[in-house]
Amino acid sequence: MSSTKITARWAFNVSEWNPSDEQYQQILSFIQPEEKSRINRSYFIEDAKLSLIGRCLMRLLFCKLYKYDWNTIQFSRTERNKPILVTPKMKDSDPIINFNISHHGDWVVLVASENSLIGVDVMKVELPSNQTLEYFFETLKDRFSDYEWSTITNQNYTEFQQLHQFYQFWCLKESYVKAIGLGLSLDLRSIEFHLSNEESSLIENPQ
Repeated sequence: MSSTKITARWAFNVSEWNPSDEQYQQILSFIQPEEKSRINRSYFIEDAKLSLIGRCLMRLLFCKLYKYDWNTIQFSRTERNKPILVTPKMKDSDPIINFNISHHGDWVVLVASENSLIGVDVMKVELPSNQTLEYFFETLKDRFSDYEWSTITNQNYTEFQQLHQFYQFWCLKESYVKAIGLGLSLDLRSIEFHLSNEESSLIENPQ
């Protein structure tokens, strides 16, 4: 039986990266034309930088850990928009490499594993602009189990602690959904997470 192996957990703080226009364009030229076109359509430069670093991390994963040539690497997307490696073709004897990427705020994160599904999600702990905590919670309450929601809204927490707890559960759910590749078709209430210090456990179809 193939064993599971986590091969990468990478994080990049984009706020600390301030390339010149020349450097930015040079790095942009390193990726596939369709990726470049998608990034160039970004309305904000901050979003473009996040996307660009994400694509570069994906390429670096296969160059650094699996010794692929940068110029031979080609990515595509599944019907659910999940990035996948299409070339070079892997051998039957090679491990199945799964990877996932997320970006928000100042951070881009990538995780990868051999012979197991993997997902990741990152969110900046902040309210959407012009929304109160009460309104924000009300619009998303139905994505959480009763247990999760009672944990999030613990009355002993400050508003920031409640928001932090919210995003912990949210990122766990999003990571799981991204790992199994179901996207929006999965009812998020059908999965329940329990947190304990730095670990979490998953319960499917909680009663």
